[in-house]
Amino acid sequence: GEGESRQSHAHRKVLSDVYEAILGAIYLDGGLNEAKRFVVSTLGSRINEILRSKTSVNYKGDLQELCQAKRLGGVSYNTINSSGPDNAPTFTVEVLVGKKNYASGVGHSVKEAQMNAAKSALEILRKSGQ
Repeated sequence: GEGESRQSHAHRKVLSDVYEAILGAIYLDGGLNEAKRFVVSTLGSRINEILRSKTSVNYKGDLQELCQAKRLGGVSYNTINSSGPDNAPTFTVEVLVGKKNYASGVGHSVKEAQMNAAKSALEILRKSGQ
């Protein structure tokens, strides 16, 4: 709807949920082969691209693993600001490794802001050779 189209932060999640619902309905109605055929026809080339890609989208997990492997200390997140209307808030989160503030991130949810902060911290740590 019109209201949803103004909520850019939720757009990908809504599309993902719709796709999952359609796939589930196809599986229930037609079985595994029909569901597989649907996935291949709609995501075919993208599946191979994702599988070939070494890019992670779990920045928080990657940061945690890097910090453990390099013995840099524990990872923690602090929400330092929230602003905006209730229906479209913006959060700012800082990520600390040990007691050192490495980066901050902004997002329309605390989780998104944490992920963005972790991504920035990973970039900083990797550039510094740690």
